[in-house]
This record gives sequence, structure tokens and C-alpha cells, in this order.
Amino acid sequence: MNIDDPARIAAQIDEALAALEASGDTAGGAQARELARSIMALYGQGLSRMVEIVRAAPDSGLLDRLAGDPLIASLLALHGLHPESVEARITRALAALQPALPMGMDVVLASTAGGDAVVNVTFHGAGPFRHGDIRRALTRGIQEAAPEIESIRFNGLHDDLIQIMRPGSALALSPSHGR
Repeated sequence: MNIDDPARIAAQIDEALAALEASGDTAGGAQARELARSIMALYGQGLSRMVEIVRAAPDSGLLDRLAGDPLIASLLALHGLHPESVEARITRALAALQPALPMGMDVVLASTAGGDAVVNVTFHGAGPFRHGDIRRALTRGIQEAAPEIESIRFNGLHDDLIQIMRPGSALALSPSHGR
């Protein structure tokens, strides 16, 4: 198990719980879910106490440095202890992604509510943008910055379409399409 990948660890936990539930052992599944909740509560209380101690320490930058570590940041966010707001973390992640986006594209966090985020994507000028690739990159960046976000809506991005042509159709036979 790679301990540097919190998303992978969470997925392994979910897979193990799902496999236990699928086994038909309802009592065992209920016990496993209760065990997972108890362990989460214990770690959450421990992290909460650590945050209190760090905040009281004379080194005021320590909590920020801890929150800058991806693994620790994800645990702090999971337990509602991250020192930065969800909005600040997503805005920072989008700003970090901006140089890798196509020229003429801007992304701005529009809102967050509950576990949902809305991001406005605007294009200045024309260009052959692969919206699916952009959506995946933005989603990954947001999920890493704010793992507590459950859904993301992108205003201004659409799903990439695949054009399927029947053999012999006029479009398939046109010179601009390789024939």
C-alpha cells in the first residue's frame, strides 16, 4: 500500500467494505462499517487535538506547513480541520493549473455549497480545445485541493463528441475528411 496516495487508500477501504457487503455477511458488514467509523472518529479527535496544540505553539507557520503536505492536508480536510477554507484551496489549485491550460482560457471558482463546487470556464478566442481533457485536469486539481468536494459542475465546458459517419456518406467522402 502506497501511503503517499490518500485517494488510493480511501478507494481500497471502500473496495474492502463493498466486498464484505457483497459477501452476504450482513452482521460482518455492519461491524466493519462501525469499526471504520470508530477508527475515523479516533483519528479525527487525535488530529483535532494536534491542531489545537499547534495553534497554541509559538511557531505560527507550523500549521500552514503541515496543511501544505498533501497527505496531511487531505486528512485535515476529511475531518473538517483544514486551516484554509474550501474556496481558498480550490482558488489556489485553479491558479496553479492556469499556466497549463490552453491560452485564452480562464477558470474561476463561482461557488461552493455543501459538497458541491461550480467553476466557470471562459474561452477568449477560438481554438480546438479538448473539453474532456480539460475537465479531467481541473477535476483532479480540485479533488486534490479539496477532497471533501463531492461534485463539480463546469459552466462553459461540454463533453467532447465523437462524430460517427456511415461509410459512403457525403461527409465521409469529402476531401477534407481524408478521402
